[in-house]
Amino acid sequence: MPINVKQSMSRHPMAVRAKDDLTSAYIRMKREEFRHMPVIDDAGQLTGIISDRDFQRAMLPTGELDAHGLPAGPAFRRGAKISDYMNWPVRSLPEDSELSVAVAEMINHKISAVVVTREGQMVGILTHEDLLRVLAVLLKEPAALHQKALKFAYNSPLSEVTEFLAVAGI
Repeated sequence: MPINVKQSMSRHPMAVRAKDDLTSAYIRMKREEFRHMPVIDDAGQLTGIISDRDFQRAMLPTGELDAHGLPAGPAFRRGAKISDYMNWPVRSLPEDSELSVAVAEMINHKISAVVVTREGQMVGILTHEDLLRVLAVLLKEPAALHQKALKFAYNSPLSEVTEFLAVAGI
């Protein structure tokens, strides 16, 4: 059975406005532990997306180091706005799209997130981290399914045939 985007997406993504200050948006992203934020206009329409990579690209070198010897930050150009660094146009897919379609979209366009919509309205976001969660589940399943099949085979009338095939190395 195919997996659809709705089953795998992160719901209620944290959105920012294009006119928002870059520093406050960055602090919010780090505090909430997000790596992608859809960008909306005053009417709530999707206009772009900004990621942690976009923030990194916008950072100015400070020359200062923190207690761990790492560059202190963040420091952004005074007056920098989300609109200065966001990506657009945004790739989006309906929530009932198959996950394989989303994966192909992300690979083909070299992006790490797609916005998920229902009737044209944003309802979630699918990121490469969401896809890794799906992969982790799928990697566990084959072993579990194999064990269930073996248990069924040995506890059914097929057990004699199964045992014969196992002894024969088949």
